[in-house]
Amino acid sequence: MLMRILIYNYFKIKRIFFFLLILLIVCSTNLNAKDDPSKIVEKLHISLINNNNSKENKLKKFKALKQSLEEIYNYKKMISFIYGRKWRTLSYEQKKTLQNLFLEYITINYLQRFSNIKNLEFKLNEVKEFDSKKTLVLTSLVTNENEPININYILILNNEEKWGIFDILYLGSISEIATKKSEFSSFVKENNPEKLIEIMEKKINSFF
Repeated sequence: MLMRILIYNYFKIKRIFFFLLILLIVCSTNLNAKDDPSKIVEKLHISLINNNNSKENKLKKFKALKQSLEEIYNYKKMISFIYGRKWRTLSYEQKKTLQNLFLEYITINYLQRFSNIKNLEFKLNEVKEFDSKKTLVLTSLVTNENEPININYILILNNEEKWGIFDILYLGSISEIATKKSEFSSFVKENNPEKLIEIMEKKINSFF
């Protein structure tokens, strides 16, 4: 009789444990989805400031910033959106190559734009929620020489329910996605990923 009670209690406790475990996982997922997107933008700004203040050489700065941007940007979604409907016709290897190159391309752009700015400083202005999966974070780049420059970020939730930067609006309205779409349009129109890969590699290599 005692053995039956012990076995019964064991399985009862085990069911409760698994129930609590599942509940914890669900709650954790919801917390991730509701994380403040402005923290992602703040993380970007800190990475840019640290990179500017770093005394490391160009290659080490590039690697450090690339590692940060990989966690901050939804770069895979960005390049597939830029490439458009023909993205689905590409092979797995072509997609992976373009995704990695695009991340490096973004990294190079940041290094070129911000590395010569002394005392880099950003200010968070406002957060506007479009819906549960899209948010706009308004910020300013503050410099000693000029008026603050508006830089706004569109963030979206990925499949893991984590926020990532999807687009940047320079001067408040110039879309990085639209700019890159225009820049890559001829290769996309011809559905020539190999040529696009070659052009991106050339620009990245010319930086070093």
